[in-house]
Amino acid sequence: MNTTPIHPGDHGQTHTLAGTLIFKNDLRAVVPGTVDELVTHLSMVKLKLQEQRKSPVCSPETDGICSILTWIQTCCFIIAARASDPYCESSFQRQITEHEVNFLTQLSEQEKQKAAMPRSFIIPGANENSCLFDIARILARNLERGYIDLAQQFSGHQIAAPTFAFINRLSDFFYVVARAFEKGKFIPIDYQLIQQIPQQYQK
Repeated sequence: MNTTPIHPGDHGQTHTLAGTLIFKNDLRAVVPGTVDELVTHLSMVKLKLQEQRKSPVCSPETDGICSILTWIQTCCFIIAARASDPYCESSFQRQITEHEVNFLTQLSEQEKQKAAMPRSFIIPGANENSCLFDIARILARNLERGYIDLAQQFSGHQIAAPTFAFINRLSDFFYVVARAFEKGKFIPIDYQLIQQIPQQYQK
């Protein structure tokens, strides 16, 4: 009689980087999953930008951004590893350092110099590229909230402080890049629409 092999995943369990068996709703599994969402989305962004590079009308803003996104994705794998192994019990000991934080901050400042920044809240999505980076910003903020929850739950964790700074500044970087792609053509928030739109449909 054939029997199905027992697999931890079938019972909602998985292993941490250190080899500890946990349930998949454990933050040590949830937070790396959030990182995976961001990393995969950034791959989609890169594919979109690479398609534009092949176009006869190639936007100069796409030049070099793909390599930066790959660098960010690589940093994200380190962030995911530390979330899975907050006490650094595995053989993988790499941490985000001040060097990575400073470089990311430098990138943001460079983008700010090229971008027209809005002076008030705007509606995301003035164009496809800006919308893609705004989604990345949202995913980075979700990751930051998850990482804070994890740090609070696993007191005495060994996650280096620059990791938290990097995640915070990552969403800032995506926000600035999104605005750079909009070139000042923002979608303003018109609060008068709150009354105008219902009135149009009620006629």
